[in-house]
Amino acid sequence: MYKFSVAIPTYNSSTYLEECIYGFKNSNFLDEIIVGDDCSEINEVKKIQKIIHQAKKNLPFDIKFLKNEQNIGAYKNKYKLIEASKNDWVYQIDSDNVPFPKIDDVISELISNHQSQMNIYYPAKIIQFWKYKRIAKFFSVLQKKYIVRFSKDLKIFNTHKTQMAINEFLNYDSTGEVEGSPELKSDYVLDKHIYWVLNSGNFFVNKNQFVKTMKPGLDFTRENLSLDAIAFSYLWLKNGGSIVLHPKLSHYHRKRLSSVSYTEKEATKISREFFTQKILDLSNTK
Repeated sequence: MYKFSVAIPTYNSSTYLEECIYGFKNSNFLDEIIVGDDCSEINEVKKIQKIIHQAKKNLPFDIKFLKNEQNIGAYKNKYKLIEASKNDWVYQIDSDNVPFPKIDDVISELISNHQSQMNIYYPAKIIQFWKYKRIAKFFSVLQKKYIVRFSKDLKIFNTHKTQMAINEFLNYDSTGEVEGSPELKSDYVLDKHIYWVLNSGNFFVNKNQFVKTMKPGLDFTRENLSLDAIAFSYLWLKNGGSIVLHPKLSHYHRKRLSSVSYTEKEATKISREFFTQKILDLSNTK
């Protein structure tokens, strides 16, 4: 049996939490979910506690709740959650997203065949939806806007390949041919571009290696950590690890106007530029 933990950060997102938690209801390998709230509003916390209380009655695995007494930001909250997990392997998924069915098939594949602790596993595909994930999945066959494929096969990004992909994007960016433009044909990412990969989050990782690797990030400024997923990507590469896109790892990605990408555009721009330069400054690992 491949036991694993799930770490779910929340911040005023109780509306979506129940669907995320129950997305794991058929897992036989999951024996722990940790929900970590980053000092949400009082009413939000009460809703989260109610959801967890009810889920404990209906689901066969342990569900824990951690609450920060002050807002520490997404990076530190996720770090704290994974550090508190009891299993060697952890799947971190945002509270507004939903795992794909048959998650056990993915977990057994990753743990049994890809046991390197220096790999952090990112989704190779996501299905985007606003409200109804099943409808989005149905229409993803017909309309490309619903589905984003980073890779059809297992793909490994070490420092060198990531730098090459970033430089590719920067070359297009300088001509204005970015963000879905048909002229942008990446040699590294099937759909979109490298920043979608670096900022995808929702990863599967070895707990001890993650805690060790990401600890220096606790000293970064709050502004630079606006794109916490890119911070994780940078530190993983800096430590000599690889980002692995696994074709079986996917999730439903909810789009909402209250997400950071909409509400903190200037901060996310600063964060991306900061970590872009950090990655480009790393010594190449070919």
